[in-house]
Amino acid sequence: FVEEFYGISWNSARAFDLVINTDKVSFDLTQNLVVNCVKALETSSMSEKPTTHIIEVDSVLRDAISEVLGCHLDHNSD
Repeated sequence: FVEEFYGISWNSARAFDLVINTDKVSFDLTQNLVVNCVKALETSSMSEKPTTHIIEVDSVLRDAISEVLGCHLDHNSD
């Protein structure tokens, strides 16, 4: 998906907006970083760039994965 949609290698660090090595960064600091990043994104004008919010969920794949993992969440809700 990453290669097709974004045109970059799936294992490229460029595929991610934020990468945190939780072996080296404490949970509290990680939590603060993520919260602050989300707040910053909410106030910026990122609406023109593709995000995961535009991904259409394949219902067959979703159901198969949910069955295997025993996960029965509604992945279509925000």
